[in-house]
Amino acid sequence: MATLLIACRGEVPQEFLEEMNKEDSLLVTGPEEILVRGRSYKKALSIAEAVEACDKLLVTWDAIEITPFISILMATIRGKPVRMFYAPSKKWADITKIEEFEEYIRVFPKIPDEEQIARSICSANASLESKRAALIFITQTSSYYKEMFDLTKGLIASGTEFHSALGSLLTYEATPVIDKCLSELRYAFKHLSLRNFYVYTDKGVSLGLFDTFENVVNFVGTCGSYKVEEWDIYREGSDHYRYDYFIQDGNICWFDKWLVGGPLGSYRHFDKCIDNYYSKKGMEELYEIF
Repeated sequence: MATLLIACRGEVPQEFLEEMNKEDSLLVTGPEEILVRGRSYKKALSIAEAVEACDKLLVTWDAIEITPFISILMATIRGKPVRMFYAPSKKWADITKIEEFEEYIRVFPKIPDEEQIARSICSANASLESKRAALIFITQTSSYYKEMFDLTKGLIASGTEFHSALGSLLTYEATPVIDKCLSELRYAFKHLSLRNFYVYTDKGVSLGLFDTFENVVNFVGTCGSYKVEEWDIYREGSDHYRYDYFIQDGNICWFDKWLVGGPLGSYRHFDKCIDNYYSKKGMEELYEIF
């Protein structure tokens, strides 16, 4: 039997480690990548494909991380047995139907004024990493998990076919504004792995071309304000996105997203906040909420 293993950060129990050594295990190594042992798959599996391929799911969940949570819902839709190590209580639970999972879902009130909170976070004078962490925290402490659970329970009760149910599950957005911000952040971070970055001072003076973003960071240090333009020189003439990053005292705090060569021209995202008072006020509001 093939077992799909999904572990969140933190403690990994002995039973999980022992299962990892079995030849027919499917081991999750990241949110979108799965390492397959003892099988000749030609490509990395998505979580949904792995759930279909396995006979059972062995998972650790801390009541926070999204990947283990979604995988449990998928397995219950597909009728696959789940053995879960629930980190808050440090106990194992066997789940064979959706109702047995409900007691492990923490319920929080829905976040009010989501758009204003997201705007305050994104415009603040703070690093993109800290903004991402704050947005994820809001998502994970909202009513998102309970709403996703209720949706899954309804799909199972109505006898919805697996792939149709999966489509409904994966496209559901309990916090659409924040989900959009997180999606944009993922692409912004992805472009940091590309090459060719032009660096400018806050006065618009060019400081040269760098082949990696790491070299940019090493050059500018931890003081001052800089604009960094990311260019893919091998894609001239085609429509593609380009990112401009704004560094403040060594941290990437904002970015602009441009559509190069396309009819939309350019547009501003994660606005670079000129008013420092508003930036400070936005972070103070966030601290008061939590």
